[in-house]
Amino acid sequence: MYWFFPCNNYHPDAIKALVYSAYEFNPEFKPICIWDEPTVYDPVLRKWLEDRGVLVHQYRSSFALEIVLLQRENYFIHETHGCTDFGSAEHREDSLYGMWSKADVPLICEELGIKEEYVLVTDPDCIFAAEYDLEIEPDILAVGPEEEPYREWASGGIYVFNVKRMLEDRQKFEEFVIKNYRDIGYHETLSLTEFYGFRNLDHISPDWNYKPFWEKERDYLVSPVDRAIFRSTPKLIHFQGIHKPWNNPPMPDNTDMKLYCDIWSEYLKMSDSSFKFKS
Repeated sequence: MYWFFPCNNYHPDAIKALVYSAYEFNPEFKPICIWDEPTVYDPVLRKWLEDRGVLVHQYRSSFALEIVLLQRENYFIHETHGCTDFGSAEHREDSLYGMWSKADVPLICEELGIKEEYVLVTDPDCIFAAEYDLEIEPDILAVGPEEEPYREWASGGIYVFNVKRMLEDRQKFEEFVIKNYRDIGYHETLSLTEFYGFRNLDHISPDWNYKPFWEKERDYLVSPVDRAIFRSTPKLIHFQGIHKPWNNPPMPDNTDMKLYCDIWSEYLKMSDSSFKFKS
């Protein structure tokens, strides 16, 4: 399966731990790193990726103009969703290029001549913890939950795209974004869910978009189904928010965060070993 991830403005250690974890469980992935060289200039990391069988694809988001306008108009900070930790203005803009490049994956597939109907897309602030086992073939795309399971707010941590269908809708999607980018703000996921409608999308199990801070929310879950899901073993760990293993200490009262930061550190240690994806 083709697997895409952007790397704009992420610490090299984040990318290395992610890629090694993917290889550990899914060595037959066909990995593609979306690389925006004006904002990512790291020849050492690029060589590390290429030496391990990752295709590094130079690409600038098709919504670059809207991103610049968001930057100038200060529409990209949504405090209610914990996304104020973008650093400098330049860093915020660079991060937006990475986020929005995920929405362009169908275009990248067309550019690269990829014929597979379904592709996997993840954020770079993740690690794999299991073999990919999602038996999902969405009519449009599949998304993971942002907060509590099944709340009508999706997360950009993981997608499965139906490439053909999304290419068919591309012109209308671009027109929608250009018209509504101020309301959408920084969030490429919101653009997709607003355009297609959340209830029209396939939904990925929370164990494939597990966020360590969810540990603190378990007591608030009402549904027995929700509680059962949270007791399951996470398969993709998404370090969403300001607490990243590579630049922030874990939350002191959160044992899940400490556990998964420790696992992340082990993956990072192993990342300089000799390995290469089979593709």
